[in-house]
Amino acid sequence: MSRHLEAMNAMNKTKIKIVTGVLLVFFLGVGTGVVGTGIVIRRSIRGFMNRASGSHGTFFMNHLERELRLTDAQKRNVEKIVEDGEVEIREILRRSRETFVASMEQRRIQLRALLLPEQQQKLDAMFERFQKRWPPLPSPPPSK
Repeated sequence: MSRHLEAMNAMNKTKIKIVTGVLLVFFLGVGTGVVGTGIVIRRSIRGFMNRASGSHGTFFMNHLERELRLTDAQKRNVEKIVEDGEVEIREILRRSRETFVASMEQRRIQLRALLLPEQQQKLDAMFERFQKRWPPLPSPPPSK
């Protein structure tokens, strides 16, 4: 009888090891997927911001020229409209960023008022880390 119990215990231990291994592999896969997705999203956003910061107007202008088959006279006028649009979009982004930063600073001040000094230091460090992750504002268009 005791051999039978030992055999069942050994079988149960084997089953537990197999289930634990399968769960470990599953959770490692989920973790890898989450991290990978985060990296892809972050790079996509940075790529979009980089395109918006310099080459977007050129890209858009080339696309308009190719698709609409603009004449030389049209190109000059269309280019001016595209450049003006870029300046306006950059200004909108700058104002939006300033509004966002002001709102975040207001929240930080409100939160600090509720916290102990040690917690305030941690909160300040958190906000600094968050600010480092914000994408840079698009640079002004190059002067001609």
